[in-house]
Amino acid sequence: MLLLELITGCLPVNKIKPSDPDYENLAVKAKPMLRKAVKDDNINVVYTDPKLRKKSDNREMFRVVHCAAACACYPARDRPQMTEILAALEGNLDVKRLTEKMKTMLDAEAAEHILRDNKKLLEMLKAIAEEDPASSIG
Repeated sequence: MLLLELITGCLPVNKIKPSDPDYENLAVKAKPMLRKAVKDDNINVVYTDPKLRKKSDNREMFRVVHCAAACACYPARDRPQMTEILAALEGNLDVKRLTEKMKTMLDAEAAEHILRDNKKLLEMLKAIAEEDPASSIG
C-alpha cells in the first residue's frame, strides 16, 4: 500500500466522498493499472502523482511499479518477501523476477473471462432455442 500511495499520491481509502459510487480502496483501483503496466512493460500507463513526474527517474519508477504490482496483484501466499522487495528497490534484484508469474496469471485470467463469456452466450442460445425451437440450428 505504501508504494501505491507514493506512486499515486492518493490516500489508501477515499474518506472525502464515501457515498461516491466509485468509492474503493486504492489497491482495488490500482490493480488493473499495475497489471497492464507489467503485461505491457510500460510504466506510463500508471497514474503518477504530478509532483513525482518531473522528479522521478524512469528506472527507479519501473522498480517501484513492479514491486507495487507484485505486492498488490498476487494472492497473499504468492507475494514476495519484504527482503525481496527491498533488494529490488535497491536494484540488487531484477524486478521482473517478482512479476514474471503475473504475465501467465494474466493469460489465465483472460482464459477465465472467455470461458465465462462463452457460458453466458451458450445460456442465451439455449434460452432462444427453448422459446423458439424452429430457430435452433442444431
